[in-house]
Amino acid sequence: MFEIIDRIREDISTLDRRAVSALVYAAIGLGSIFYLQKPEAAAALLRGTRFEQFGQSIIHPFENNLPVLAWWVFVAAVFYIAIPMAVIKYSWRAKLSDFGLNLAIEPSFFRMLAGLTA
Repeated sequence: MFEIIDRIREDISTLDRRAVSALVYAAIGLGSIFYLQKPEAAAALLRGTRFEQFGQSIIHPFENNLPVLAWWVFVAAVFYIAIPMAVIKYSWRAKLSDFGLNLAIEPSFFRMLAGLTA
């Protein structure tokens, strides 16, 4: 019995801190997205603020569903992009490019864009 406990402690001690925090954030982030993407959650969060009417338009989309989609994009962008970027840059103090996030535009992009739009 004590061998198993010692082996578990040894296995846990060899885990990478970044990997563990990424897995924990994945669980928390996906759970948050699941609950916050619902229109009722948006209305509850925006109630009592200057965006309360936007929250009501999310619950009752009379003309179109653009407010619902905007809320969904906002929640997804925050949990999939903004929070992970902040954790990498400020908590782990690592470069975003080490994780495949390069915010620079390729030098030949505008030439290719001009060729495609011409």
